[in-house]
Amino acid sequence: MSEHLVRFWIGRTEEAYRDNYKQQVEIERLKSELKEMTEAAYGFEKQLDRELDKSAMLCGQVMRLTKAGDAMAADLIGEFGSYNSVDDWNATKEGKQS
Repeated sequence: MSEHLVRFWIGRTEEAYRDNYKQQVEIERLKSELKEMTEAAYGFEKQLDRELDKSAMLCGQVMRLTKAGDAMAADLIGEFGSYNSVDDWNATKEGKQS
């Protein structure tokens, strides 16, 4: 083989090593970025679970309080006939201003 061909192949080999190194660096960077994003996603998932639990608890409280308000309103109507507070309660439940 001629010296020219040897230099050519050495140059090609060195170029391939440089390209490989650059690709390995990029792969490591992407792996690191993926790890950060995965950890963030798990954190968001945990936060979402906490918020969903809180929302379910609050919905339960609203339902219990609404049921108690309805029972109280029914008792007031049964005892006193019509009562302004009952009308206000029913209007508020429907989103109207009393």
